[in-house]
Amino acid sequence: MKFCKFFDDAASERSSSAGRFASKSKGFLKSQETIFSEIRRFECIMKHFSLSRMLTDENFK
Repeated sequence: MKFCKFFDDAASERSSSAGRFASKSKGFLKSQETIFSEIRRFECIMKHFSLSRMLTDENFK
């Protein structure tokens, strides 16, 4: 899914920088990373549906 590229890049950037602090607070970062990936996935889905809806709306005008 091309429209998720931005979020994928942000997620990989975040996880690589988070690795430095993993030894101190592993549990907290793990939950934070999970929340971040859930938000990214939700935004991707919403973007996809709004985009496809726009395209179909244009087709039926």
